Amino acid sequence: MPILSRYLSAQFASSNPQRYQVGTSTRAHTCCPVCLESACQITAKKGREGTPMMTVACTSCGLFRVDPLPSTREVEQFHELDYRSSYKGVRTPKRKHIYRSGMLAVQRFRHLAKYLGQHSAVLDIGCASGEWLYILGKKGHSAVGIEVDRSYAEFGRNEYSVDIRSGSVNTFECSDRKFECITLFHVLEHLPDPLAALARISGWLKHEGHLAIEVPNVNSPYQHPVKRFHSAHVVGYTPESLSYVAQKSGWRIVELSLDAHERNIFAVLDKRSDANCGTHDRLSFPRSPVVPSTVSATVHYYMRPSTYIRSFERLKQFGAEFRAAKKEKTPRELLNSSLRNL
Repeated sequence: MPILSRYLSAQFASSNPQRYQVGTSTRAHTCCPVCLESACQITAKKGREGTPMMTVACTSCGLFRVDPLPSTREVEQFHELDYRSSYKGVRTPKRKHIYRSGMLAVQRFRHLAKYLGQHSAVLDIGCASGEWLYILGKKGHSAVGIEVDRSYAEFGRNEYSVDIRSGSVNTFECSDRKFECITLFHVLEHLPDPLAALARISGWLKHEGHLAIEVPNVNSPYQHPVKRFHSAHVVGYTPESLSYVAQKSGWRIVELSLDAHERNIFAVLDKRSDANCGTHDRLSFPRSPVVPSTVSATVHYYMRPSTYIRSFERLKQFGAEFRAAKKEKTPRELLNSSLRNL
């Protein structure tokens, strides 16, 4: 069992879980890292892997989180040593993962192109093996990545010749430069102190620059009920709570949207002087809270046509990944093949 899963299971076992029921209002062991309130509602008692893990939703700001929250150091140690091997079963990316990351990078570039100049300096936090950095470089931008997993960072440096710094958002230093754009794709949900992270990131961005964030939408009706939460995602967001976290940490929302199946939230932020920091009203508990992992929720999931549409789309995606992985010889060639779509 990975380090973080062991920790969360042990914490759950020591908290007398028999007295907690899903849907119960209670007081959390650790306060919400955003609004510092302890009042919460229990939303799950197991993670995606089936291991014991308490997930609660703050009844003040709507933020979801594991309870108790692990420390920043415990989370970083997990991602440095265990995350990729426990999540994908590898220490370096498989060929299908490279092609998938390349295609995703192309989609993201299309979305973010309007926020980039001709030759922008871009920082990608949690860059994995650097496919997004490679695509940016091919489109004329200067890209730097931060990655806590040393194996993935070394792979990207060796295969794509991209600039990846080993470390985390808490250890990275860049006093000598600032960036026009910073990207944070599926990272914020891994950070137990999002306000501190977003405040630190602000110092690395030029005044007129943009921060792009993507996180899973834990309130998505199109996600399987038993797969909403897992140990790597120590904090969970809805569009409302992500907006609140961004504004409380000094950012202004430029764009906030959901993907086709409402599974991910995409936000673009800036830090202009008219951000009205600190004036955002407190959010109440989300109007449509996450449905507990019950038989009823599972039945509704399988009754939705979108469940089967997405399954068909994923089959098509897997077929394309298999053909590309078989045809192209090197990781760089796999990424170059995805660039044909730009």
